[in-house]
Amino acid sequence: MFHFRKRIIVSLIILYIIVEGLAFLVIERSHDREMNQTLNKYTDELEVKYKAAQSAYVLLTENIIRPYINKPEVMQLFSKANHADSLQKIEIRDSLYSILLPVYKYLEASNVEHFHFHLPNNESFLRFHRPEKYGDDLSDIRYSVKMANLTKQDYKGLEEGRTLMEFSYVFPLFYENEHIGSGETCFSFDAIKTQLKVHGNEVFDFMIKKDTVNTIVFEDEKSSYMQSLISDDYFHEEKRLNYKDDTLNIINQINKSLKGKIEKKLANNKNFTTYLKINKDYYLISFVSVNNIEGKHAAYVISYQRDNKIAQHKTRHYHTHSSSFIGFFAIGLFVLLIVKKNEKIKESEEGKKTKKEILDTFKDGIYISTPDYRISYVNSALQEKLGCDPIGEYCYKALFNYEKKCSWCAYEKLKKEKNKNSYELNTENGKTLVVSNTLIENNNKITVFHDITNRKKMEQALTESIQTKNKFFSIIAHDLKNPFNTLLGFSDLLLKNYKVYDEEKCGHIVKIINDSTKNTYSLLENLLTWSRSQSGKIKFSPEEIKIKTIINEVILLLQQSAKNKNIRLSDNSEANLTVYSDKNMLNTILRNLVSNAIKFTHQNGAIIISACETKNQDFIEITVADTGVGISKEKTADLFRIEKSDATYDTDNERGTGLGLILCKEFVEKNGGRIWVESELNKGSKFVFTTPTIMR
Repeated sequence: MFHFRKRIIVSLIILYIIVEGLAFLVIERSHDREMNQTLNKYTDELEVKYKAAQSAYVLLTENIIRPYINKPEVMQLFSKANHADSLQKIEIRDSLYSILLPVYKYLEASNVEHFHFHLPNNESFLRFHRPEKYGDDLSDIRYSVKMANLTKQDYKGLEEGRTLMEFSYVFPLFYENEHIGSGETCFSFDAIKTQLKVHGNEVFDFMIKKDTVNTIVFEDEKSSYMQSLISDDYFHEEKRLNYKDDTLNIINQINKSLKGKIEKKLANNKNFTTYLKINKDYYLISFVSVNNIEGKHAAYVISYQRDNKIAQHKTRHYHTHSSSFIGFFAIGLFVLLIVKKNEKIKESEEGKKTKKEILDTFKDGIYISTPDYRISYVNSALQEKLGCDPIGEYCYKALFNYEKKCSWCAYEKLKKEKNKNSYELNTENGKTLVVSNTLIENNNKITVFHDITNRKKMEQALTESIQTKNKFFSIIAHDLKNPFNTLLGFSDLLLKNYKVYDEEKCGHIVKIINDSTKNTYSLLENLLTWSRSQSGKIKFSPEEIKIKTIINEVILLLQQSAKNKNIRLSDNSEANLTVYSDKNMLNTILRNLVSNAIKFTHQNGAIIISACETKNQDFIEITVADTGVGISKEKTADLFRIEKSDATYDTDNERGTGLGLILCKEFVEKNGGRIWVESELNKGSKFVFTTPTIMR
């Protein structure tokens, strides 16, 4: 009896180790996947922010600077430099400096540091930031200058300069169809940092490959660089480290802690995010690789930010492991007590009963099969799911109703290698299982089915959320560019010609600028509201409201916009209707729907706002009907989905993102209602939504 009890205890310990080991692997795998998704999200966000910031300065050069440089008087003057002697070049240089000095001052105010002219042979002709330094040959050290003069095409990107690493935009210059040299604007990482700070509260830095600095930079300028604490292979620009003392202390602690831990990732020149715990706080550090103008890795953009999500992940991970350990330990202890209490039962009966009681405590399905694939044991959880007792049947027949062995069966390999294995299995009813197989005595196999369907669904939801936000950022980045192009183009046109344009022409341009500004402001207002809604910062406070009060407020606000297009805006709602909704959300919904109706209704049209009770009297149905351009049937289904959102154009050919309608849908559903559209192309639209009349 003693030997039997000892054998049972050893078996239970082995089983405990196996099950706890499987649980440990599943928990670790889930935790690693969750952490990687979180870190990858921050890496993607930094890359999007960096590209958007860089694009802003490219647009500045394309839309504002190049038109000034390409003026005939400037090009005529610069063209003479190619055939001038030394004294003549000095006169041309001085004249060019005087003419374009206001442009350079404007560039400085816009965080553009360098403004540079080069001759066709790549000789530096005029540096506005250092006019006394000229005449040096840039062929071997400035790839962008050499290629712009050689190919007569634009080159833009990060480039190693003689003083600092800068984001250069070099473009060829022509006068009377003759190539006369090239022009250049450069902006530093300080300029990029200014743009990046618009998007969040992170701290940003920039580190450059040491080999690049040692090869290119003037000797008297190398003192501007300092060794990076993160890696011996990188420098920082010392004058860029203008942080507050407390911020600088934290960054230095982080950088020292990172050294040696991320060398392999840095060596791969890839984007990544890591994290550290400093003074009880977790910090996320994201790295985005920056290629130089030749397409070779040259630097990293770095962001630092404090984050509490990592702490939440760690706490949840610790609690999961603790629960698993304690739970399985309690089960094992409970089984040992049963063994001790029933030690007088016959050895064979005791063994069978103990095994059954242990395995029946598991919620996961478990069965044991013999080497010839026949089931010798099934625990209660699996038997309940099967709806029968399959003891003695072939496992592939009992579990999957197959007539022969499963194609994925690893039993033979398991018997040869005396090992264990696991894999994921998708069932016909949509479940995802982790199947874990372990070889036990007499070459029998114990199989555990662990259901991870809910976890898979959560992973899918997270992936879809990231894709939705990526689509959202893409929409906003694209659609903010159009109104700004309009503003820049027409304001520049007005600035150049206001003396020759008559009052009517000036008024027309000013109206275009004003309309574009209003549309941009409306987009930003909806963007801010949507962002606050997504982050949970908008408090939901329903109350009893007279619906006519909200309708009158919206009509008063938008009456002038309707009058400008001679549109009749009227209220046909029933009197004394009361709703139980959030007042601010209801106002936002109606304001967006009426504003859209005005945009998409032609001159002399009509917009009617109506409200009435539904049949069950628990909801009020509110309708905004217009006589506008209407919507095709194939587009109405995707109006309220951000991942399907496409650009639309109003009666004044202004482009919109549809963010207002997406915001309307979120607020309507938050109040317990629903929203839909009834429309036909060229025959107008009806946007209808419901909101409750009583407290729900």
